[in-house]
Amino acid sequence: MRNYRRAIQLLIIIVAISGALTACQSAEQKLQKYLAVAQTKIEAGDFEVARIELLNAIKVDPSSSQAYFLLGRTLVGMKNYSGAARAFANANELAPEDRSIALEYAQLLTAGKAYDVAEPIVSKWANDFPDDEDFLVLLSLIHARSGRPAEALDSARQVIELSPGSAKAWLHLVQIHLINGDRPGAEEALSEAEKLDPASLGAGLMRVSLLQEQGLVEQAAARLELLARENPGRNDLKIRLARLYEESGRKDDAIKLYREISEKGPDATALYRLGLILYESGQKDEAVEFWGHSIETDPYYLEPRVSLVRHYWSEKNIQEAMAAANEALKYAPNDSEALALRGDLYMAQRKAGEAVTDFQKALDARPYSGTLRRSLAQAQLAAGELTQARENLRIVVDKYPDYAQANLMLAKIEANADNFEASSGFARAASSDKSYGREAMWILGDNALRQGRISEARSVYERNIVRHGDHPGSVIRLAQSRERAGELEKAESDYRSLIKKRPEDILPVTYLVSLLGRTGRFEEALAQARESAGKEGVPQLLLLGRVLEGVGNLDEARETYLSLIRTHSDLLEPYQRVVALYARESRLDEAEKWLTESIESAEVPPVRLLFLLGMVQDVFGKKKEAVESYREVLELDPGFVPAINNLAWSLSERGDLKEALELASKGRKLAPDNPSLGDTYAWILHRSGDSAGALPVLRQVLEALPDNETVRLHLVEVLKAVGRDEEAQRLLEILNTPE
Repeated sequence: MRNYRRAIQLLIIIVAISGALTACQSAEQKLQKYLAVAQTKIEAGDFEVARIELLNAIKVDPSSSQAYFLLGRTLVGMKNYSGAARAFANANELAPEDRSIALEYAQLLTAGKAYDVAEPIVSKWANDFPDDEDFLVLLSLIHARSGRPAEALDSARQVIELSPGSAKAWLHLVQIHLINGDRPGAEEALSEAEKLDPASLGAGLMRVSLLQEQGLVEQAAARLELLARENPGRNDLKIRLARLYEESGRKDDAIKLYREISEKGPDATALYRLGLILYESGQKDEAVEFWGHSIETDPYYLEPRVSLVRHYWSEKNIQEAMAAANEALKYAPNDSEALALRGDLYMAQRKAGEAVTDFQKALDARPYSGTLRRSLAQAQLAAGELTQARENLRIVVDKYPDYAQANLMLAKIEANADNFEASSGFARAASSDKSYGREAMWILGDNALRQGRISEARSVYERNIVRHGDHPGSVIRLAQSRERAGELEKAESDYRSLIKKRPEDILPVTYLVSLLGRTGRFEEALAQARESAGKEGVPQLLLLGRVLEGVGNLDEARETYLSLIRTHSDLLEPYQRVVALYARESRLDEAEKWLTESIESAEVPPVRLLFLLGMVQDVFGKKKEAVESYREVLELDPGFVPAINNLAWSLSERGDLKEALELASKGRKLAPDNPSLGDTYAWILHRSGDSAGALPVLRQVLEALPDNETVRLHLVEVLKAVGRDEEAQRLLEILNTPE
């Protein structure tokens, strides 16, 4: 019996071992099958199928360096270079001694200008294997492109020492001399390469490059024509020749050559370039058609997709532009240019949160781009992320101190935060720039004016006019500084002079009317407003109405606003002014009745009027009716943020905190940069028991509305709720201190 049991136990062990071995074999077989299929698909150019096979392989064996290596090659084929870099990095980490992996990874990093990542890998291999020419070539390129010419030449000469009879080695030295700006050195090295291999295509192309460097485009084209005839199957030579034709202004020759290439067989680059020339000559429909053919030929070719995005945007067709951008990112999900374009499109649609996400991804792909970081900061500002925007802009100006637009943006941020010294420093840095200097000098003058340094402000405005011309913004600022200094006649003269030059401009009229009113010249102010209103512009009539209100002529003011309503029923402000007149006379019930009649008489219920009706009902104490009006607004326009804000607040006031929070959260997603909504959202969070969540939101809102007493009081209450009594007390003391 004992022997029988032992036999059974032995059999179980054998079966278990056999099962384990079978499972291992099965996993290995699956892995090899996936790798084999992927390799075949890569060679056939079917990269999407290859990618799927390789992801399956990685699931089977996450430690397979070969799977990651092939995935990197696949993603290069798909032009997803950042994804390829991550795949190669994984392969290199799993198999650090595999030369082929390290070489392709380093080549990709070098092509992508990620020199700081590539150099340690290349240096290690070059040091460990000093006879490895491939890594020495890469090392010299990295040094040359990183601005280290002596080190670059040293590595390139090591390649020559290893292969003095190789034309290829001498051509690499030519390339290094060209990057270093040493044309005589490049000429000398090229002569050596031509001696070693007179028929070398590489030497011929390098000679073309040298001729281009010297501006001898026609001679370069003649040399390239010869090379193209000697190599009739090389479309790349013909495309380069066509590009040279473009460069020398021979557009017809370029078009002819691109058409010739495309007729023999679809070539994505030739089709794209042909479309580009046609587009520039105004043949946009035909150009778009060629870009479509280019994309059909190579779905992973990004340039025509990007050009389509730009085309639709230039046509103000945001919907088509966004669709084209999304399609481009399906094929190149981490491409920085496509991401940045979609970010710009989101900004045009006022979707700052989505723009921030895209610009951040683009910056991750190109971390050294000052332009992308500036775009990210702009989106962060629009999204209310002031701290992050400021940090990004500081990174930009630290690296590029003369980046005028970044300095200007920082100057505005610091001015809004009353950090006048810092703001003026950034404004000075941007003030000499042709494009942004005028606005920078406005900030310098405005900062001085806000601090009471009137003569300094006036001096800055005067210099601005001398330097950048008599822009209306500069003239008005100068006039305002003169007003502040008591030079009223000069200020009035400036306003009148500007009105004479620009009679359609409402701004100087508004300032002049205000000046006349403050000095008691009411009849003159009214006459000026009437004269301006004779041009029958909306701002002019609104100004006349306000002046009529100011002089007590309420009936004519009301009729002015009503005339505007009759001709511009879509405008909200004249309705608001009429309601304000009713309120001034304590007749809000009549205002409600008038608004209700206006809404009922419209063919389609006007969303803005419904919202205004809700506000009147709110003030009038009809909370239930106000809630219903806001709900009706949101039925017609679910994204109307002011109604979301007011409805959320009204619901929270009557205790419906759950629905109020849902609404406020929705509004916050739609308009993350809206400070009023931010205050509502934070206050409802606090009342719902999440004071800790409300705190950072209120801090952000206070940055946007530093003088808003309600926001400060809300912040005091939230600080107390989270146990920060001392900070709450300090803020309360500021509130209670008279200015």
